[in-house]
Amino acid sequence: MGGVWSNTYGFIKGVTDGVHMMKPEGEHPSVVRTNPGLPVVALMNQDTIHYAINPETYKKEPYSFGPVGVSKDVLRGHCPSMFSNDEDHRRKKALLVDAYKQGEKSLPSILFNQIKAHFGEWSRLKDVPDFEERVFHIMSETLTEALFGRKIDGQLCFTWLNGLITEAKTWIPMPSLAWKRRQAIKAIPELLKAIETAPKYRELVQLCHTHGVEVEEGIFTILYGTLFNGCAAQTAAIVSSVARLHTLSDAEKNEIIQTTLQVLEKHGGVSEESLGEMKTLESFILEVLRLHPPVFNYWVLARKDLVISPEKENIKVRKGERMLGCCFFAQRDGSVFPDPDRFRWNRFLDEQGGQKKHLFFPRGSFTEAADLNSHQCPGQDIGFFMMKTTLSVFLCYCSWELKDAPVWSDKPIRVGNPDDPVRLVRFNFRSEQAGRALTQGNRLVLIRAQVCLAVWTLTHLSVSRLVLKLDATTMPRNQRAPGSGGLPVSERRTRGHEKEIEAGWERSKFNEFVSDLVSLERSLPDTRPVRCHKAQVLDNLPTTSVIICFCEEAVSTLLRSVHSVINRSPPHLLKEIILVDDASTAAYLKEDLDTYMSKFPQVKIVHLPEREGLIRARLRGAEIATGDVLTFLDSHIECNVGWLEPLLDRIGRNRTTVPCPSIDRINDNTFGYEAANENMRGGFNWGMKFDWVSLPPGEDDRRYQDIWSQNEIIKSPTMAGGLFSIDRRFFWELGGYDPGFQIWGAENLEISFKDIFYALNPHVENEIANAGDVSDRKRMREQLGCKSFQWYIDHVYPEITIPDLRAKARGEVKNRAMSLCLDAVYGEKVGAYFCHGEGGQQSFTLRMDDKIMLRWFFSVCLAAGLPIRNHKGAFLLTKKPCTAPEVIAWNHTKGGPLVDQKTGKCLGVVNLSPEEHLVALRPCNQQRVQDWTFQNYLVDM
Repeated sequence: MGGVWSNTYGFIKGVTDGVHMMKPEGEHPSVVRTNPGLPVVALMNQDTIHYAINPETYKKEPYSFGPVGVSKDVLRGHCPSMFSNDEDHRRKKALLVDAYKQGEKSLPSILFNQIKAHFGEWSRLKDVPDFEERVFHIMSETLTEALFGRKIDGQLCFTWLNGLITEAKTWIPMPSLAWKRRQAIKAIPELLKAIETAPKYRELVQLCHTHGVEVEEGIFTILYGTLFNGCAAQTAAIVSSVARLHTLSDAEKNEIIQTTLQVLEKHGGVSEESLGEMKTLESFILEVLRLHPPVFNYWVLARKDLVISPEKENIKVRKGERMLGCCFFAQRDGSVFPDPDRFRWNRFLDEQGGQKKHLFFPRGSFTEAADLNSHQCPGQDIGFFMMKTTLSVFLCYCSWELKDAPVWSDKPIRVGNPDDPVRLVRFNFRSEQAGRALTQGNRLVLIRAQVCLAVWTLTHLSVSRLVLKLDATTMPRNQRAPGSGGLPVSERRTRGHEKEIEAGWERSKFNEFVSDLVSLERSLPDTRPVRCHKAQVLDNLPTTSVIICFCEEAVSTLLRSVHSVINRSPPHLLKEIILVDDASTAAYLKEDLDTYMSKFPQVKIVHLPEREGLIRARLRGAEIATGDVLTFLDSHIECNVGWLEPLLDRIGRNRTTVPCPSIDRINDNTFGYEAANENMRGGFNWGMKFDWVSLPPGEDDRRYQDIWSQNEIIKSPTMAGGLFSIDRRFFWELGGYDPGFQIWGAENLEISFKDIFYALNPHVENEIANAGDVSDRKRMREQLGCKSFQWYIDHVYPEITIPDLRAKARGEVKNRAMSLCLDAVYGEKVGAYFCHGEGGQQSFTLRMDDKIMLRWFFSVCLAAGLPIRNHKGAFLLTKKPCTAPEVIAWNHTKGGPLVDQKTGKCLGVVNLSPEEHLVALRPCNQQRVQDWTFQNYLVDM
């Protein structure tokens, strides 16, 4: 490997010469500052390698640092060097920093899975693999997945990068693994295709525009900086680190292992936070880097003839000749590091086990010499971060020749299933001379850093596992309690409590009295399909913040919702529960609730001072969430076993997926738990009304044939707005919820397909609604590059019925005698109710084919029903699909009767009670009680 090979040469030769650091002019008041790098001039051909360090040259001679003269068709951009500070390089450095900020959050989990996958691969190989190349593959595939959202093949990255390094004729002779420049050029189209079709490509394009960098050059700047500084240079350091681990005493080795495992156990796995607390491991890595520094190489070009005088011979460099400039980042100066030639793994720890702050070491992100470190290529910081991650995972999964595997706590943690631990008995690092080289005259003979990996025993290693069936409680359950096992509460338990039941219905719109009888931690039947019990999910899932908004919610349903989330969610995945109180007035939802929830540290409560509405309340919760994923739930739900991990698994596999759970039903009167129909999915009609619809033909076949859908997921055009999970960053990239929405309704469609309908049908001329200012939503649609709604209909939801939107009349249908309006609120029946002027169930359309259609349910029309008892000749009016034979075609003149064209009967009102009025077909009698008028007539009638 070219990059690693050259770095290995550099640090070996540098160690031999023993010149690694200079004191700069002047000193920092609190730190001893070292020179960030000395120029190394190397003149290379097939036979000899000349090497010299001359500080005076660095001070006096004009050098042009940076990748000068490298062919653009290979490089397509470059990583900015730490010595180049022109405007172009400054822009590229800023671009790299922002790109890494977007990707670093997902690095630990992606790297973890990469290492496990490669371990499994290595264990099946007959021959011992090349450890260097394998580590490079891990790092390159990890970083490309974090940055681009898709893992780019490590061999492809290897081919391209080595083609860059071998481009110059005067470069060091490459070892047998090297690829030629022409192979790198051939790799470019494949690389571009992989990058341009990656999920995060659009984000990176936007970053390039933000920093004023051309897109293609910017993308390859990110790629080159990632592969060279973040992967190739760090691979040599990983090799050296592994070799040094092998030389530690058992006591030293065990101290590093145990302290690392303690941090992992505390944080639940490898994460950005846990890596920051691994001071012993960090000190070990820094000491390895100090003694075996990877060398960062920069092309230099002599602007005039030079003669450089090393100890043995003069080296002549002609004007315009290329050279290699090398920068050493770790030193052996005795004034800074006592006993500098000795390896002391705890050198960078203070007496309390913390990090020594008085040392300047520009290899990681910590330094007090910011003026120097700010010039450093960001790839070096991210490379150091990956080194710590890699070694921490190694330590976690390998006992490093200890006989027993690491002991796991009872708490499930992200880097291993405690019920199925990895048992890696032994690693054997066979090379006694890892990282060493011999020089014979002017010829370099490299003994490659062959840290060969031999896995003696490797069992139970997998990237996925079964869904955990968790169902904890704070106290033992009474299986005979009301509602236990999801059974309905029997009627005998409610006898004599009619007044309380009526008050509860009035207050909460469900049987609050029965809800209060049901335990807050009742058991539920496991209603999952049998195949879900064998479903595999990723072993390293993202965490989630559960957001529940409420306003005047019944306390029993709210608390039962929270308890079900806590009891049936893996603790290491549940980052927090955020309860957002939308200015409730009930006292039990204020201090009493705060006191009760104080028992649960993962619960946060936000009391909004003024009523915001459901959507803005959810946004307030999302703004303070810290989990990787946002999970929105209603305040009157019960989570069943295994509910969370499948949702997080979908996002772990693809962060742009928005999974929704299958929603079982809780009876609002008896609180009996009823399983949902698993063969339903979310849909909507032309009135933007959500509905559960049956799967289209062929969807079942696809689910069972798709090898990637081990849970047989259902592809749904829309989702239920209140219950879903979404990657937190992706949620905000989409613009979150539209803050213009105030209450529930259509937010599920808005988040499913952003910004499609914000005004009523354009064919309507007499009825116009003010949708408010939607300019920001339209800008967001352009920024996101959204496809058209027609594309959505054609490719995502072709099953939707698109109605004929032409109409004769629409709006309220008012009885002229009784001042009542047609109302579709009575189940299948159609009634008459006082006119509230809010549309909804009182809004109808008289179509051009003379059928009356529910305005917001475009496939439902008024139809003839059964005869009414005790009302001779009267037939109920019902609702049927508009294609049903019972649907009525009407004759109507403005302000006159509605007459069934088939029977000649007229629409009238039947008074069943003072409060209940049904409409029916009755013989026409020329009375005003049979006269009706539409709110808007669109044609002359």
